[in-house]
Amino acid sequence: MIKDTFFSLSRFNLLLKKDIMENWKSYVLRILLIFGIIFIALSWNGYFAYKTSRMYDPSHVFTAGVFMVSLFIFGSLSASYIMEKMKSKTDRISYLMIPATAFEKYFMRWLIYTIVFLGIYFLMFKMADCTKTFIFRIIYPENTNIEPFSFSYITSTTFKEKDELLIFIGFYILNQSTYVLGSILWPKNSFLKTFAANIIIIFVYGIVATYSFHLFFVNKTVEVGFISDPSELWLFIPSIVLGVTFWIIAYYRFKESEIINRI
Repeated sequence: MIKDTFFSLSRFNLLLKKDIMENWKSYVLRILLIFGIIFIALSWNGYFAYKTSRMYDPSHVFTAGVFMVSLFIFGSLSASYIMEKMKSKTDRISYLMIPATAFEKYFMRWLIYTIVFLGIYFLMFKMADCTKTFIFRIIYPENTNIEPFSFSYITSTTFKEKDELLIFIGFYILNQSTYVLGSILWPKNSFLKTFAANIIIIFVYGIVATYSFHLFFVNKTVEVGFISDPSELWLFIPSIVLGVTFWIIAYYRFKESEIINRI
């Protein structure tokens, strides 16, 4: 009998261990997939970029682009797997019958596929880049400018201002949270269905944001902290708010679906 009907750390730890023990093979395969795709992309670029020796590593611009694009793609895919246990009737019943609360089940999956994913992604990206660097230093020994990619390159070139980096983070959270919600709403073909829904959301959001900006901020100066451009403020804050809102809605939607299936 569950005494704590919301959250128990000891019960959560057991649930987490159970999930890892049962799904470690699929986790390893997905981690290797991230490494493999990034490594192939970086190696393909390196093959052409390192043919001529330069005063700097010519692959860093491409590497920065791969980092940002693949973060969005793999982040979306990861989030769409959160409720893969709810795809079939058998898996659904089995998952809902686990002696843990709805919050513990949701939070455990959310933690793995959003927070832990980020740590694994950064690690796999760094490993893929270092492996590529090691290989091409052997292939092109005369090129002394082949260097591992540094994440500081992104902040110093792509995001020269802090507000630009915050906007990127805000859009990542918003995009990823929509796939979390989509995984709850559409356990089957979650990624494709959420992708289609996102196209509509982006279109509507663009219209609303543009209209609201001209309505409230035109010919006005807005400065909050280090965000001085009103259009940047209008993009950053709603992205974070909507992202958190989608996570919360996803939890309550999962909780309702559990109640419905238990009756």
